[in-house]
Amino acid sequence: MSLFNYYAKTLLLCIGITVSSVELVLADEPVKKAKGIKGLVVSKATMPSVPPVSRTSAVYLSFENQSENTILIDSVSTPIAHHSMFHLTTEVDGVAKMNHLEHIQLLPSQSIVMQQGGMHIMLMGLQAIPESGIFELRLHSGEQISIIEVKVSSRRK
Repeated sequence: MSLFNYYAKTLLLCIGITVSSVELVLADEPVKKAKGIKGLVVSKATMPSVPPVSRTSAVYLSFENQSENTILIDSVSTPIAHHSMFHLTTEVDGVAKMNHLEHIQLLPSQSIVMQQGGMHIMLMGLQAIPESGIFELRLHSGEQISIIEVKVSSRRK
């Protein structure tokens, strides 16, 4: 266990979160197993930079289910936003619309790429973004939690 994960788990224990199924995943690493949710691999977790007055933004990332079981990600949360949810952008008659998704389901061996104009994680009620440009995002699947680090990109795409 890395020193970073040791301190993170100690901090989580101090605030009362069970850490048996929590592992921190660094977004800088191209592919890393999110050990909290068995078989889930998360990569390329980024959020476009937004002006300090902005109260909403989106997170884009890639999921891969490397298990033989279906993975259901029930919800998502982060300490830098009041509310986080899965969205899917669709276009009807030339008008883009965001639709709330109750969960993300990954079948065995399935991959999902969240990207601009498609599926994404919407953050609402943004707080101050850490100066490091990195923040935590928690993926919840039943009682399992995977914590990943999201990197804020230097400019919008």
